[in-house]
Amino acid sequence: MITPKDTKNLIKEKFAAPIKLETNALLRQSGLLYDIGKREVECILRHFNYYFNPTNVNTSPRAKDDFIVSQINSKPDRQSYCNYLIQIIESNLIILDDFKNLEIDNHRQTLHLISSTLTQPIQFYTNDMFECFIYNLDALPVEISYKYNIVNSSLMNFNTRKLTSKKLKWLNKDNSKQIEWALEYVQKNPKIYLPPFFSVSNDQQYQYIVAHLDRMMTESPEVLELYLLKMKKTWSQKKFRDSGKAKKLYHLPLSETTKQKLEKIAEFNNTNQATILERLINYEFEKLPF
Repeated sequence: MITPKDTKNLIKEKFAAPIKLETNALLRQSGLLYDIGKREVECILRHFNYYFNPTNVNTSPRAKDDFIVSQINSKPDRQSYCNYLIQIIESNLIILDDFKNLEIDNHRQTLHLISSTLTQPIQFYTNDMFECFIYNLDALPVEISYKYNIVNSSLMNFNTRKLTSKKLKWLNKDNSKQIEWALEYVQKNPKIYLPPFFSVSNDQQYQYIVAHLDRMMTESPEVLELYLLKMKKTWSQKKFRDSGKAKKLYHLPLSETTKQKLEKIAEFNNTNQATILERLINYEFEKLPF
């Protein structure tokens, strides 16, 4: 079980700067004991309205650092400007450690957060779903208090209204055919935007499907119940068809007299004509010498 301390360390590792930033050296020279990481770098670049690649936060950490350093060095009062940049950071980035129920490796929770907090199309993509959520949340042009409130509200909804394991028992995450079918089914009317980097692994697809259902649960439990009934029924019908047990319609050219006899036999046996024909065919088949 991941403890709050573990989560704090994971968050620190995830958003730590991948290189030694010269920007941090400048901050210390200005008397500021403030280390910035990847999130802070992106925040400063957004403030400058400067993007090396607006769809990928993984682009050239060194180039980004060099650009920020050049901006700081171009100012006559570097200390005041560094203080100004820190104010920009603190007014835009929420402190992730403040959320006790946040699980950075819980794709189901992260997808729920993406669907319920991001009010504009995703602009920043990474191969990590949680990073994708955080970078896009950081970029929202809203007050930081709103970000805290919406994340808290979303986490509360997720923890109190997510589907129980009992309701998900019919969905087998190890059954790749069922998961593939279910993903296609929910995407006909998606409740959650599917990021373009989305993995094709069974586990992530399962998490997406469940998160989609969780989202429906928070909107309307009644609608979800009907949706699940229809979804499970459709899956059962597909399984039956795929098993080869489903009966196909065949047209047999019978004379009028033979057809009347078949009707009477079926009526006498209190069954239908197809059942009578199956019985006769099976009876004759069993008599064959091979």
